[in-house]
Amino acid sequence: MSKKNYTGGQILTDVTPGLKKSRFSLGAMVFFLYCACAGGAFGIEPMISSSGLGLTLILLVVIPLLWALPIGLYCSELTNLVPVDAGPYVWTRMAFGEFWGFSFGFWMALAAYLTGAAYVVLAVDYIGMYVPLTAGTAFALKAAFIIAKLSPNKGVPVIPILLLAAINLILVNINFEILVTILSPVLFILYVGLAFAYVKLRKDYPVEKRGNLYYVKSKLAPVYICGGSLIVGVISFFVNGTEYFLLGFIAIIAAVIFYPVCKWIYGGLYRKDPENNPINPKTRLAQGDITRFGIFFLLFGFIALVGSFFLVWYEGSWGPAYYLEVYGSGIMSNFWGMIEIARWLGIIMLALGIVLLLAGKKFDPIVKED
Repeated sequence: MSKKNYTGGQILTDVTPGLKKSRFSLGAMVFFLYCACAGGAFGIEPMISSSGLGLTLILLVVIPLLWALPIGLYCSELTNLVPVDAGPYVWTRMAFGEFWGFSFGFWMALAAYLTGAAYVVLAVDYIGMYVPLTAGTAFALKAAFIIAKLSPNKGVPVIPILLLAAINLILVNINFEILVTILSPVLFILYVGLAFAYVKLRKDYPVEKRGNLYYVKSKLAPVYICGGSLIVGVISFFVNGTEYFLLGFIAIIAAVIFYPVCKWIYGGLYRKDPENNPINPKTRLAQGDITRFGIFFLLFGFIALVGSFFLVWYEGSWGPAYYLEVYGSGIMSNFWGMIEIARWLGIIMLALGIVLLLAGKKFDPIVKED
């Protein structure tokens, strides 16, 4: 249903008709919420010792109000409006186009792989605190956890399950802290971006036309949801540490590399619906993608450049000694090396973004939808 013709009710209620659906019972949902909320948060113990009990308690009160609640609100509203599988991918694609939808889908898949591996590594690390484990025994335990998670009887094709298992078997060999280092910035970008997609869809599909569908009943909802997510996301992205910042950027930029490759090989939405998803015959990408690439590089180039200066101010007095002590060798032990990479990365991305944006505006403008 086009935005222009929207008269109310849900949209895109079943984009994957062949996938077997399953429903959460009330008991399962309560158990899930309990595990999500009371399972513990990695990092609270050192936070108390380094920041003090008072500041830690303030953060534990403020973050749910500015981060968790906004996420819960926009997810609740969007799942009522667009109740589909792979919601973040679909919502972002509807709001900003195929490229951004692919990027968010890619980051969600990456986060799923990293999260699954991180919990397995953390579980085996905890077991190793009480039971001596050799390297071989630890890997066997990790493999057993991964196999136990597989569930081929849910209507999901076997190949994705095997691919998930293979990637997890590789990732579980990485240190838990490194997995979290890559994962955290990706999640910040995801949840902040989804908040802006929520605002765009709220404008495209006005709440006044939605009838009895649930929505956040406040005109200030977009300000609160975007503002809270943006404040926590930006602060966390910058202050988590230089290694988080740099490795997160590598994961984020990977999306703009994989998108054209997948588009050229598989065709994307053009193959399914060429009339409503036209391509540029010169680039074989969706119309307007060059402009979108320009926006992408400008946005993240600006963040990288600003971050490189902020991190010098924030960590410059103690960062070099800290990273050398923690990592010993390699790029993550070299604070100034990471800063230089981030700074030049920002400059190059900004320059590339300007070129692509100007070229896109002239030769490949974004087509406005009805």
